[in-house]
Amino acid sequence: MKGECLCGEVAFEIEGELPNIYQCHCSLCRKATGSTANAATFVEEQNFRWLFGQSHIRSFKSQQAIEVTFARYAVARCLIN
Repeated sequence: MKGECLCGEVAFEIEGELPNIYQCHCSLCRKATGSTANAATFVEEQNFRWLFGQSHIRSFKSQQAIEVTFARYAVARCLIN
């Protein structure tokens, strides 16, 4: 599966079977989307590849994750436009 951000500056590819997609209702996801939930998934690192635009990616690690530390990614240009 291939995907890209809204502005087209970043693209990625996931190999293999698409993992389960879940809805996260944490306060960070609600704030980021302005909705009650965010659609998300976990992908094994070896199954994920950036096609282009990785330099546009910004991330942070959540301090609220109890068992799993995860990173959320956002393209700065998409968030500004």
